[in-house]
Amino acid sequence: MDEVKPTVVVHVIGSLDHGGAEKVALDLCEAIPAARATQVFYCFSGREGALAPRFRQAGAVVSAAPAGGTLARARALRRLVREHGAHVVVSHVSLASAFLLLAVCRTGVRRRIARAHSTGDDRGGGLRAAYRTAARALLPFSATHVAGVSDAALRFLVGRWGRLHRWLGVDNRVLVNGVDVGRFHATGEEQDVRPPRVVHVGRASPEKNRRVLVPIFRALRAMKPVEMWVVGPGGTADLGELPGDGGFRVAGVVDDAAPILREADVLLLPSLREGLPGVVLEALASGVPVVASDLPTLRELEALPGVFFVPPNAAVSEWAAAVARAMDMSSADRRSLAEAVRRSRFTLERSVNDWLALW
Repeated sequence: MDEVKPTVVVHVIGSLDHGGAEKVALDLCEAIPAARATQVFYCFSGREGALAPRFRQAGAVVSAAPAGGTLARARALRRLVREHGAHVVVSHVSLASAFLLLAVCRTGVRRRIARAHSTGDDRGGGLRAAYRTAARALLPFSATHVAGVSDAALRFLVGRWGRLHRWLGVDNRVLVNGVDVGRFHATGEEQDVRPPRVVHVGRASPEKNRRVLVPIFRALRAMKPVEMWVVGPGGTADLGELPGDGGFRVAGVVDDAAPILREADVLLLPSLREGLPGVVLEALASGVPVVASDLPTLRELEALPGVFFVPPNAAVSEWAAAVARAMDMSSADRRSLAEAVRRSRFTLERSVNDWLALW
């Protein structure tokens, strides 16, 4: 009987730094046995990133794009695909996926997957609009599949070209991220006597809207004793003037958010744009309610209890009131949040099976 060889999957990603898409990729890399898939990560930015050692430890191959322009890096991708005998290429670089997947069309790769992680790219202007149009028009000719983390993210990548996708036989689907419910779980224990703790997890980036965190903290402190922890890369410039007391803590980059979420009372996510943030699933799996912007992608989580929605442009007082309501959730209700995630489609085990079936 012939030995079944692992599927070789080349991922195209900006870099392996701390971020939502990178964290999801690492979770999958650690969870999928090497006997099932050999995973190669091509860092298109030319820089591997801080998480590269962990990817290698999980058994992945990591390769940074060479110096040079986009064409040189696309040619290097084509060589990498041929060198490894890839069966699948998954591109995680938004609209640029259309051009990079075109570069590997003639390599014999049977599945070319454009992964949609977000609902925008934060760039405006006429040239950018023309680029979006060209990329969306090209995508159904270069991709065999488009997989969105949410329906809204899928619509962003496909645009108005859905009919052409169907005519050409492109497989468009929502393939949600999953949380490791073995690592993120409710403790079932009462917290030590301390003020309630609000946690925000997100990088310093305009779409994360971190500028409202300090005003929300101050509004909460006017109501009751409270702590706020800010976790994520990028410094503090976008936070404005920080409070002088010890109740507001900037934790920066952490390797593992699970212990922080288990000690949290509420996760606060005032983003202006999201794909399907894994930290929301991680919080709910930890029995932590979430106060988040009322965005289409987050509304796709309505089947899960424990998410309190606030309009993104709401007054600080409205945000603070929603956080205060979430803090009042009982221990029994918090345990039910974790159980709901375990029963849902948003688990890492389900995600692993979905990806292996797609590959």
